[in-house]
Amino acid sequence: MKLKVNLTIILFIGYSASLLSQSKHHGKYIQWEGDKNNNKIIEVRQESESIKQKETEEIIQNIREQKANKPAYSFKADISNISIPESMEEFNTAFHFPPAPQDLAQCCWSYTSTSMFESEIFRMSGKKIKLSEMYSVYYEHLERVERLIDTRGESFYGEGSQMNALMRLYKKYGIVPFEAYQGKFCCNVEGLNRRDYVPMYEEIKSYINWVKENNLWDKKTNLDYVKTILNKHMGTPPETVIVNGKELTPKEFYETLNLQVDNYISLMSTLKYPFYEYHVFPYNDNWWENADYLNVPINEYYNALKEAVKNGYTVGIAGDLSQEPGLYYYDKGVGIIPEFDIPEEYINQDSREFRMYNRTTVDDHGVHIVGYTQKDGYDWFIIKETGDPGRESNHRGYIYYRGDYIKLKVLYYFVHKDAVKDLLNKAK
Repeated sequence: MKLKVNLTIILFIGYSASLLSQSKHHGKYIQWEGDKNNNKIIEVRQESESIKQKETEEIIQNIREQKANKPAYSFKADISNISIPESMEEFNTAFHFPPAPQDLAQCCWSYTSTSMFESEIFRMSGKKIKLSEMYSVYYEHLERVERLIDTRGESFYGEGSQMNALMRLYKKYGIVPFEAYQGKFCCNVEGLNRRDYVPMYEEIKSYINWVKENNLWDKKTNLDYVKTILNKHMGTPPETVIVNGKELTPKEFYETLNLQVDNYISLMSTLKYPFYEYHVFPYNDNWWENADYLNVPINEYYNALKEAVKNGYTVGIAGDLSQEPGLYYYDKGVGIIPEFDIPEEYINQDSREFRMYNRTTVDDHGVHIVGYTQKDGYDWFIIKETGDPGRESNHRGYIYYRGDYIKLKVLYYFVHKDAVKDLLNKAK
């Protein structure tokens, strides 16, 4: 028995050493410069608002450290030997409006799905119509608070949500053009108006906690008070808009778009549920516990997404899109899975699930796939990014994700049903 164990250890060590010696990607520490624009917004917030003492001290300390040029480092893959698409011209792209910063509005879910619906309107009608992201954000937070009231504070509250929330919101509240409602701006940084809604979210949380502690639940009173908070920070949404000389309610404007939101679907791939069945996406941002996510095997999940983009559809994706060793935002604007993490040929249902289980893959961001190309045998997708780090990349608001990154780290995606009808036909 002892001989067998020792032999196993020797073989494992030998295999590991051989695998690492053949690895194409090695790691290195690089200096991290921080979220430049968002740090400037925080400075403005500190100067213009009265905020909690503890938060103020943390912000001041953060700014002092940055001014002292105190270096911060993160461990990243060395991708100098990887063949990366050099420009957007190498991709086949679908229509989309240029990337816009969400700053500290903290609502990538709305930016992503709004952008996708804009692309869909053009794909189906040829019309370029810019829609308001902030209108949906306003009413989503009212919806969240209403659920908190109904559950007496037991529902999860945060700034995040899911892309398919817009299906529910458009049907209930309609939508307005971008120019009709943009929310309020806190400041101007580098020539652009910027938003900072972090204080708003904190104010809503504090109010709900106070209501819960004092058992002062009253739906009308509670919702009216939260509306005053939203109106103060975001502005009051319009009750009507003028479009082509006609006065329309937001629901009437939505009807003019001929955008049938029930024709869209969310897909996930997890061992948590049986395949080809609809289930709840098991993350906090799915706060209303929507169970309309079709669960499919990883290879079909990935191939369907790729074919959708190749056929002219755009796709909203969400998953672990922030702090990864193969994800470069600020300069190169690239996302890959380095071999020292896991070789591409070993990315499968189990390796994906393992990372969900141990929370090295989480749901932290949403972005919009707007194009595809293949280079040196690898799939590449062009991503429209609204986060500040993505806007600092060489591609100015775009990131290039390689196929292995999407296959391992994207938890779900949102797309037109026609793009994935073969999978829908398998649904039970």
